[in-house]
Amino acid sequence: MYRFILIVLLAGILFDFSFAQSARKINREGNEFYKNGEYEKAARNYEKAFAQNKNLIEASYNLALSYYRQEKYNEAITQSKKTLSRTSDKELLSKLYHNLGNSYLKVNKLKESIDSYQNSLRINPGDKETRYNLTYAMLKYKASQKEQNTKDLLDRIEQEEKFSQQFRRRNRNRGKEVKNW
Repeated sequence: MYRFILIVLLAGILFDFSFAQSARKINREGNEFYKNGEYEKAARNYEKAFAQNKNLIEASYNLALSYYRQEKYNEAITQSKKTLSRTSDKELLSKLYHNLGNSYLKVNKLKESIDSYQNSLRINPGDKETRYNLTYAMLKYKASQKEQNTKDLLDRIEQEEKFSQQFRRRNRNRGKEVKNW
């Protein structure tokens, strides 16, 4: 009886190991597609690999990268967030936040982009590329705020001009009844 249980346990362990190897192999194949610029094929492989082994963080991370390369920025954001919640590896977290910042920047979510870059720099303060991207996002955010302030000011001026025109129209005929003395 113990022998049977031992055999079943060993078979299960071997099955899990071969299953994990298969997922890693599919992930590596995806990496080859990615290197060759075939991002859609790479994404399909990463999806398969991750479906086979939910603990294969590399496949999840790579899937987000392939979405980004396909200019599917919202999908890249969603996938990066999923990957963030599955790892505690500091180096990977720093890269994920950096990539998340890039994706947010592409969809013009500047505040979220800035937050992501800052999170990356909290983990890896020496990352010059992230620091550069953060500076760029902050400048772009400031410019958009100035542009918004200018639009608001122009809207107010336009409203005041409309009010002034209405006031003049209403009061155009008033006073004509009064005679000059």
